[in-house]
Amino acid sequence: MVRKAYVVANLEVITDKDKFRDYERGLINALAKHDGKLLTYSDNVLCLEGDKPPKGRLVVMEFPSQDHVEAWWADEDYQAASDIRREYSVTNFIARLDELPPRN
Repeated sequence: MVRKAYVVANLEVITDKDKFRDYERGLINALAKHDGKLLTYSDNVLCLEGDKPPKGRLVVMEFPSQDHVEAWWADEDYQAASDIRREYSVTNFIARLDELPPRN
């Protein structure tokens, strides 16, 4: 059974919001190309517990499988868009999470 995969990203600082929109457009196009979906993002994260809450923007994306995430990440168009993200933001992390296994 193929399980879904998720990508969670934390961008601490976006230094130029106007130029960063070029990255956002590239991200959306690359997600569509690899059957991914932007589930949500927030610049106003409320940390309910813990002493090191993430700063800045949290992003959650969904993909049909791990293979889809790998293809999206390796995509030349997405990597070109990522160059914009790297130039106009500080990225703390981008992580892949697997869907929960079936529970019996």
